[in-house]
Amino acid sequence: AAAARLLALPAMRPGAPLAELCARWPSLVEAAEKGGPARLELEVAGNPPRTLEAELSPVPEPGGRRGGQLMVLRDVTDRLRAERDQREANRRLAAQLEQIESLQSSLLEQATRDSLTGLFNRRYLDETMVREFARAERTREPLSVVLLDLDRFKDLNDAYGHAAGDEVLRELGLLL
Repeated sequence: AAAARLLALPAMRPGAPLAELCARWPSLVEAAEKGGPARLELEVAGNPPRTLEAELSPVPEPGGRRGGQLMVLRDVTDRLRAERDQREANRRLAAQLEQIESLQSSLLEQATRDSLTGLFNRRYLDETMVREFARAERTREPLSVVLLDLDRFKDLNDAYGHAAGDEVLRELGLLL
């Protein structure tokens, strides 16, 4: 009776051939006919549909002859649904992690580069100079620092406008 409920079958007739009872699942019938141990999933129509795991084990008779088979049916619908939901949650989390890493990289770039010229900014200089001075001292190699100032740049902005001044700075950044 329990097997009939799990398989959504009408009452099972004791002694009925498995091929007759389980005609909807030819893979189950085929595995049972082979006689060896087997494990497979069965889709059972219904509302809601369910998935069963069928485990077949041969039951030997004395003398090693094949006697019969033991079939254990388990309703694994909830477990499979939970596994599918977990895979989907993991996929979403991986996508979010990728997005976060991309945003972190972008923020680091924005924090260390000038948005107009693309050149490294004062923050980057402060972070880098300590490391570069230590490296130059360790390797006993010279270290050069170049500072640049555009004389009377305010005059250029006043005469030609800030858009022109920005363009000059961008071009200087490309040149550097």
